[in-house]
Amino acid sequence: MEGQPKQSVLQENLPSYMIKKLTDKVTPLHEAANRDIRLQDAALEGEVTLLNDLLLEDPHILDRNRYMAQNGCSPLHVSAKAGHLGFVQMILQHKPDLAEELDQSKRWSPLHMASAKGHLEIVNVLLEANPKMCFARDIDGRNAVHISAIYGHTGVLAVLLRAKPQTALELTNAGETVFHLCVKHNRPEALQFLIAFTDNDKLLNSKDSGDNTVLHLAVAAKQHGVVDILLETKMDKNAINRNGFTAKDLCSRSTKEEVDIKIWKSLKRAKASRRKNTVNRHRDWLEKQRNALMVVASLIATMAFQTGVNPPGGVWQEDDNENNYKAGNSIMQDKDSQRLVGGTSSVRSPFASSPVAGSLSISSILRKLETWTLEVQQFVSCCLRSSGLR
Repeated sequence: MEGQPKQSVLQENLPSYMIKKLTDKVTPLHEAANRDIRLQDAALEGEVTLLNDLLLEDPHILDRNRYMAQNGCSPLHVSAKAGHLGFVQMILQHKPDLAEELDQSKRWSPLHMASAKGHLEIVNVLLEANPKMCFARDIDGRNAVHISAIYGHTGVLAVLLRAKPQTALELTNAGETVFHLCVKHNRPEALQFLIAFTDNDKLLNSKDSGDNTVLHLAVAAKQHGVVDILLETKMDKNAINRNGFTAKDLCSRSTKEEVDIKIWKSLKRAKASRRKNTVNRHRDWLEKQRNALMVVASLIATMAFQTGVNPPGGVWQEDDNENNYKAGNSIMQDKDSQRLVGGTSSVRSPFASSPVAGSLSISSILRKLETWTLEVQQFVSCCLRSSGLR
C-alpha cells in the first residue's frame, strides 16, 4: 500500500504476527532478530549502506551471524555467490576470518561459491584475504580449482593457479583429477587451458577409481572435440580400465552413430589399439622369448652330450694291465674320480633343465615372471657347469 515502508524480501514471506513483533521492536531480542533479517536481506541484495548501518547498531552482528538460515551459509557466502563485490569487501574488512568458514551442507567456502559463479573480482579479493583457502576441500574432496573447472571458468582457473599451482595436482575423493572433471562436465576450453598450464603428462594419464583415463571418459561420452584435443597430447592411447577396455574398445562397443565414426577415425589416425591388439603384442614378445629359450636349451643339451661322449681328459686308447686301465675308459675317472664327479654333476643340472626349457618354451606362457625365472635357472646352471670343470 502507498505510504507504507517497503518490506524486505524475507519479511514478505513471514506471517503477519511475526512481522508485527519484528517491526514493533518490543524487546532487545526482537531488535536483534530484526537486525539479523536485515543482514540477510543486505547480503542477498548487496546493500553496503545497510550493512554499514547494521554494524554501527551492533558491532558484533557478524559474529552472531556466522551461519544464516539459508543452507547454513554465512553472509560472506551469500554475497560471494550473488556477486556483490563491495559487500564482500566490507565484510572482509570487519571480519576477515569469515573467508575460512565452510557452509553446513556441501562444506563450500566463499571461494568455492565465487569460483562456481565465475566472479573473478571476488575471487581475487578472497585470495588476498586468505590464499590458503585454495586448498579447502568440500564434502566430495573438491577444491576451488576443481569447482571452476566443472563450471568452465578459465579466467578463474588462471587466477587460482597463479596463486597456488599445486592445487591442480590434487585428487577428489573419487580419485578424479581436474582433467577428469573437465571431461565429465564437457568443458573443452577449460581442459585445453589446464593441459597447457600444467604441462604434466603423468597427471593427464592418471586414472580415476574405475581406472578410467580422461580419454576413456571422452570416448564414452562421445565428445569428439575433446577426444581430438587429448590425442594431440602425450596421452596413453592404449590404457586399459578396470573392465579391461581401451578407449577404442569403448568406441567399438557403442552404436555406430556419426559421432562414433568420427571418434573411431580419430583413434585410428592416432594409432590407438583395441585390447585384442594389445594382447597380440604381448604374444609377439612371448614368441621371441620362446625362440631364445629354445636356442639356449639346445646349446646346453649339446654341451651336456659332448661332455658325456668326450669326458674331460679324454679316454685310454689301449689297455694297461699294470695299472688296470681299460681302453675307452675315462682317464680322469681313473686318476681323479672326485673331480670327475663334480664335473658330471654340474653337467647334470643344465642337462636336466633343458627339458624344462623346452617344455616351457612351447607352452602358451603369458606371464613374464615364469620366463624370467627360467632364464635365471639357465644362467645358474651354466655357472655351475663352468665351476665344475675347473
